[in-house]
Amino acid sequence: MKIEMIASLVKEKRIVDALAGVRPYLEKTGPFQWRPLMASWDEIEPFRTLVRLFDYALMYRHSGLVARYAHRKFNTLQTLAWLCDEWLDQRRPLDVEEALTPRLTAALEGRVEEPREAIARAAFALVRALLDMQRIDEAREWMDVVARYETVPMHDKWGYFYIETGDRKRAEQAIRAGLDDPERGDMCYLLLADLCALDGRHHEALAVLEEGGQRFRKCWRFTLSACAACAMCAPTARRSRRWMNLTD
Repeated sequence: MKIEMIASLVKEKRIVDALAGVRPYLEKTGPFQWRPLMASWDEIEPFRTLVRLFDYALMYRHSGLVARYAHRKFNTLQTLAWLCDEWLDQRRPLDVEEALTPRLTAALEGRVEEPREAIARAAFALVRALLDMQRIDEAREWMDVVARYETVPMHDKWGYFYIETGDRKRAEQAIRAGLDDPERGDMCYLLLADLCALDGRHHEALAVLEEGGQRFRKCWRFTLSACAACAMCAPTARRSRRWMNLTD
């Protein structure tokens, strides 16, 4: 497997091409026989590439397996945040809080050195857990931590936060402000389509998806979401928690 080539394709969001690079190995061995390959990786970057790829492709069972192996091997704040994605999908927000709070506190107090991206990534996972538990004020405090350490625009994250707290007006303002961002604009379009659908503006949601699909042709989520919107005239695509961290 040429992991450097796959990493480059994932960075360019050429997900179909990246999957083509993985597919022969996947078909030959299956994900649960990847352990010898992963054991040969001494750095975190190959794991980051596969987690991002499988999350983009909605192959969460595969990304979860990679995340679990990476965390056992490296046990960093970054790998813990990946693991917490899976726990959030399993509706285990209390486990996320108990795992992340001491690690984040140690990093913020300077007792442990962690990359800024890892702190922002983990802090946002904690935000999502707190929102699941309806602890809005605490989630807002941790959003400030995310904003302090995030290294890329976070219009989509603020939009997600305001959607989950019921402030749809501020959510739409935040999301629309990020539509032109080349890195996160695709996520903003997807969130805006969801927001329109939540408000019952289904035709507008479909128009948003079509516009986003034209502007971000490499993102196949627009096709999937548009099909869902046409078939059900319902919320276009569930706001997957994993959308929010695909730059990490």
